[in-house]
Amino acid sequence: MQNHQGFTLIEAITTLVLLSLVSLGLISLFTYGVNGYIFTQRNADYALKAQIALDRISYEFKDLDEYSTITYGSGPQNATITYSNTRFNATRNLTIDLVAGTMSLNGYLLLDKIKTSSVVFQVNTFGEDVNNDGSSTNDIKNIFVSFQMTDAPVQYQATIHPRGLTTLN
Repeated sequence: MQNHQGFTLIEAITTLVLLSLVSLGLISLFTYGVNGYIFTQRNADYALKAQIALDRISYEFKDLDEYSTITYGSGPQNATITYSNTRFNATRNLTIDLVAGTMSLNGYLLLDKIKTSSVVFQVNTFGEDVNNDGSSTNDIKNIFVSFQMTDAPVQYQATIHPRGLTTLN
C-alpha cells in the first residue's frame, strides 16, 4: 500500500483562492479605515480653521461701539466690509475674495478654501430708530456671517450681536 501524504493540486488551489479572498477583504477594510481617518482629519482641520476665523470676526464686530460705522458692498470679484472702531482707532477691512476663495482681515489671510457661492454676510437692523438719529434703517441689531469650505459638507455660521449701538452707512 502506498502512503499518500501531502496535498492535492485542488486542495492547494482552493486554499490559495480562500486566502486571497480573505486578504482582499482585509485590505479593503484597511483602505476604508485609512480613508475615513483622512476624511475625519481634513474635516476637523476645516472646522478648526473656520472656528478660528469666526471667533476673530466675532471679536472684531462684537466690540463695535456707538461711534463705529459699518459699510459693506460687493463687487464682481470680492466683498469688502469696512468698519471703524474707536477701540482699534483705525478703519479696518474684512475682505472676501470671491475669485481666490479667501477671507482676509486688513490684508492678512484669515481663511482660505472658501466655497465662494456659499458666502453670506448680512447686517440686520432693528427696523426702528433706536438711537434717535432720525433713521430707522441704520441701527444694527446683529451681523450674520456664513460660509462653507470647498471640500467640507458643513455650513459654518455665526450671528454677532455688537455690544454697543452701531450704525450702518
